[in-house]
Amino acid sequence: MLSILKINNEVLFRNVNGYLIPSWVQGGQKPPKDVPHPYKTYTDTIFLKNPLRIKLPTTYILTVDKGKEPKNDDFVFHAERAKEKGWNILRLEADHNPQWSSPEQFVKLLQEDIKN
Repeated sequence: MLSILKINNEVLFRNVNGYLIPSWVQGGQKPPKDVPHPYKTYTDTIFLKNPLRIKLPTTYILTVDKGKEPKNDDFVFHAERAKEKGWNILRLEADHNPQWSSPEQFVKLLQEDIKN
């Protein structure tokens, strides 16, 4: 089992007791904070069998750091995949956790998406 995930020699996550802990999470932080993420959510296969799931309206929100081009964002690949599936794609200038870094803009974007 993976114990440390590195990208470009930078440690991003540690695997501790089956949970991925982001490198930026420090012990003793008060909420709001990131929490350990179950490792198996990255390794287990899911099966989506209900054909009606295709009819659910789906939106992907690409968060892009201020000053960064969307085409250079780490998650643009996922936005492109979502677009290929016909999902609605929205973009928000924020870090990966807009609920903390840009909560007002994030809520506004969600409300506008629900209206449409």
